[in-house]
Amino acid sequence: MEMIVKRMALKAGSAAGWTREGDAARDRGDWPASAAAYEKALELQPLLGHIWIQYGHALKESGELDKAHIAYRRGVEILPTSSDAYIQLGHILKLKNDPLRATIAYRQAVILDPDNDNALRELRTAEWTDAEIMETTCSQEVGRKCPPTRSDFTRLVSKSFIKFDAQNYRDQFPDVSFLIDLGVIYSPEQHYLHYGYRGGRDILLSLEQKAPSRAFVLCPSFFKRCGIGEHARYLAHSIEASGLETHRIRTTVELEQFSPAILQDAILIINHGPGLFDAYNPELSEGESVSDVISKSIDVFDKYNTRTVVLMHSLLDRDNREMFPRQQLWLESPLPIVTTIQAAATFFNLIHIEHGMQPVEVPPAVPKAKNSRDYPTIGFFGFFQWGGKNFDALFNAVERLKGKLVGSVATGKEYDIEKLRETLKERGINCDLGTGWVDDSELTRRLSEADYFYLPQYDYDHWNNSGTARLVMNFRLPVVLPPHNPFLDLRKYAIFADEADVPAIMSWMRIPKIYEDAATRSERYAKAHPMLVEMPKLAHGLKQVVAASGADVFLDPNLFSVWSLLSVSSDVFLKRVSFRTSDDDLDFQSTDPDSDERLEQILALRAHYPHLFGLIFNVVQPVHYWRDHYDLDSFFFPTWGETITNVCRVMYKNEPNFSYVNKILSLLGVELQGINDAISPSQTLSLLRWHMFREPNLDFAPCVQIYHAGSPLALDNLSSSDLLATFEETTTRRLALCKKVHISNEPLFCPENDRNLLKLLTLPTEWVDRALTECARSAGKDFVFEGVGEIQDIYLRYNKLLYSLSGKDVRVSDIGLLDRPIVDSVNFHRFVYSIADFWHFDGDGLIFQVVRCLLKRDPSPREMFALSQIYDQKGRLAVIQCVAAYPYISTRVVDLNADHLVMKLDEMRKATEVLVGQVRSPYAGGWDLRNKYLEDRRNFDRAWLRMKNIKDLWWSQSGGSIDSIVSLNVHS
Repeated sequence: MEMIVKRMALKAGSAAGWTREGDAARDRGDWPASAAAYEKALELQPLLGHIWIQYGHALKESGELDKAHIAYRRGVEILPTSSDAYIQLGHILKLKNDPLRATIAYRQAVILDPDNDNALRELRTAEWTDAEIMETTCSQEVGRKCPPTRSDFTRLVSKSFIKFDAQNYRDQFPDVSFLIDLGVIYSPEQHYLHYGYRGGRDILLSLEQKAPSRAFVLCPSFFKRCGIGEHARYLAHSIEASGLETHRIRTTVELEQFSPAILQDAILIINHGPGLFDAYNPELSEGESVSDVISKSIDVFDKYNTRTVVLMHSLLDRDNREMFPRQQLWLESPLPIVTTIQAAATFFNLIHIEHGMQPVEVPPAVPKAKNSRDYPTIGFFGFFQWGGKNFDALFNAVERLKGKLVGSVATGKEYDIEKLRETLKERGINCDLGTGWVDDSELTRRLSEADYFYLPQYDYDHWNNSGTARLVMNFRLPVVLPPHNPFLDLRKYAIFADEADVPAIMSWMRIPKIYEDAATRSERYAKAHPMLVEMPKLAHGLKQVVAASGADVFLDPNLFSVWSLLSVSSDVFLKRVSFRTSDDDLDFQSTDPDSDERLEQILALRAHYPHLFGLIFNVVQPVHYWRDHYDLDSFFFPTWGETITNVCRVMYKNEPNFSYVNKILSLLGVELQGINDAISPSQTLSLLRWHMFREPNLDFAPCVQIYHAGSPLALDNLSSSDLLATFEETTTRRLALCKKVHISNEPLFCPENDRNLLKLLTLPTEWVDRALTECARSAGKDFVFEGVGEIQDIYLRYNKLLYSLSGKDVRVSDIGLLDRPIVDSVNFHRFVYSIADFWHFDGDGLIFQVVRCLLKRDPSPREMFALSQIYDQKGRLAVIQCVAAYPYISTRVVDLNADHLVMKLDEMRKATEVLVGQVRSPYAGGWDLRNKYLEDRRNFDRAWLRMKNIKDLWWSQSGGSIDSIVSLNVHS
């Protein structure tokens, strides 16, 4: 025993000596010597936690980061209560570009010492708020209250809710009854609390019960020479023409000057545009604030039953930090908000009515000489602004066609007029253009000479409609437009064309039949959607519009996935299936949720309706600003990556960034091998508990409310062991059932998406004839292709395609597109693919195509970085194989491991690129198909630009470390 004590003392003395030598070397800056001495000390005394930390310092300063990391990790294990030890571990992880684990270490340092300034500074640098930092040292369940939800807010402010009649609400709004039947909404009360109050349904019911006595149209730019002022003039005219006495005002101050008898039972229609209120645009505004207009609208409704309807003809996304909060204040008010923009109506859950053709008197058509369109007259009008209208495209088209330009260019500046005249003179353009502001009669007189209208302008990131395009529809002539935001709602009536294709498009229209078809599109719009029909709906028909379309935004594809269909009651299951199949006579027995019997019914549906029930697992949906009620089941995704993305979009109404993902994983103490790691039900509930403390970052919006079994969940519910047990049991059972679902080998072509002939010709041999046949049938040509796919050379395949059409009185341009393949939009009707479906694309385009097809969503920024790395290192096939190997997806690639096809596809790809140049046609497939092609391409371009901005943010927040980003992503 004595000998053992002596040896220990000797050993300790030797360790102390090596420690003193290490300290001395450290003090003189000799870091390698210091590290060597500390290493000797630790060989003798391996439990000296503080020396492991000093050893880590010396290794770090010597540039040996991996060894330093091991030393700090050992020090933390020996000193688990040392805040400083965790600080040092965080620093080395930060140096190694591992911010997630660094943040976990800093968070632990704060838990151990809430006053550790170094740790606090690091967390704040990582964009943690003081409230989030405070939560690291407090129990999340004790003494904390969740912010108010929409239900709390509506109960507090809505007077109508005191006397709410649930049955009447359901009877008056069939869309509510429909959503209850589908299991999207549990009750009329729930719909009103979340969507009815701020959707202005009190006012809609009032308008139904008591027709408006007269109308007030309010627009701050009334009688001013601007597009919004002109729109307000046409709007008021349309309302007045419907038989309703109409007053034109600029502010609610003017409204107050009318007597109570005039205001009683009236309707106030506000023609809204960004910047028109709060004096943001002093040239067009009267200076009245949004808050004042909303409060006065509510006041006159209470006092005089004057009902306010807001018409928004432009809407903005949240990146406009000045105008978006003002817009959001409108959207959160109890006033009905209407828009003429279809995409914006879906994005914000607004009432949609068509813009309508602006009413003007059109003079008689100018007589035309035979073949006058050989040198056509092109009509145009708009403001002279190079940043808005694309004058270069306009002038180039007129020059190439040797045509004449007629119409009017509005500008009040002499400098602009001179610039315009000089440009036209330099380019030798024959024209009859007015300048300055002209009235309708002069404008229409000038435009009446036109053969076509071409109205090019640049694309916008915000949503709006073009009144200019709606005005020229009066002439019933072809209207050619770029496939840009202001014109997208005219996809069925106008002709979309790229700038470079406009001359070719107009040369096609020299053929009388094609010209007449193009003119018929405008005529169809003129007959179906005059403003004189559309705008009076603001006063007389909004409730009917809502009843017919109010459920549309709720019908996402997840409602019909195997995952969702397993979870719902038997009644809801039958309602969803009946709606999806339009079959009311389904002979299905009642079955329990998450049962083998229910799965058998779903498998039968997949066999008979594979394009309707092909989705197995739920897909993460885009951001829905308007939605703030969700069922607990909708939050479970089998992997961390999709769960985090879904929770961020639902709770924050935003895309997750790098700092957010790190913060979440740090708070939950999770270290992932990859973002596709499985997430457990208990981790999902922990994630939701943490988010229930978050104030929403959407202006003026209360928090999301989570429901379970028809009841709202509070924080203590999410902490319940009973709920956890139930949630674990159901999700585990459902996952097991979903894994039994087989994905077919047979492709299911969707004619509305698969109509590009040059793309179809590169499909596998056994698919080509079937795809071409479906393509022809969708064009109304009922015949079968045979033998095209047997030919391997793509040129000969194309020749065989042409030969197959002989004797059938069909041109190749009648049945499909002939243009460069583009990245597909997400298609929820096709679930089987070949690698040929992806081989046309490079880089980011390939990644988007693969993820959109196989995962039925856009890629995340994490996936973009990781898959780009795989693409650069291993090529196209590796990217496809990687995504196809994701767990829990609903799709398959039948020839995934067919390496021998790669060389063949490379040859076909090169040949296709040549073939595009030889046979490409800007008319082929007809106007509708061509318009869809150009719109899809435009939408992908915008999605790619948005992704680029998000990737830049991730890159910045990660400190420029792709390894830090990829470590949270896919396995290569």
